[in-house]
Amino acid sequence: MSDRRYVKTPDFIVTKIKDLPVSYTTGVVGGLRPNDAHILFIADRVE
Repeated sequence: MSDRRYVKTPDFIVTKIKDLPVSYTTGVVGGLRPNDAHILFIADRVE
């Protein structure tokens, strides 16, 4: 017998914003915690 409990996932709302700035990224680093999530976008630039 399994003790698994299934939880309904939240609904996501996707909205397009006309004046939202767009940036090119070359990588992403992130992580998940039970009550938190984070994403770091990386853009390599030669100066």
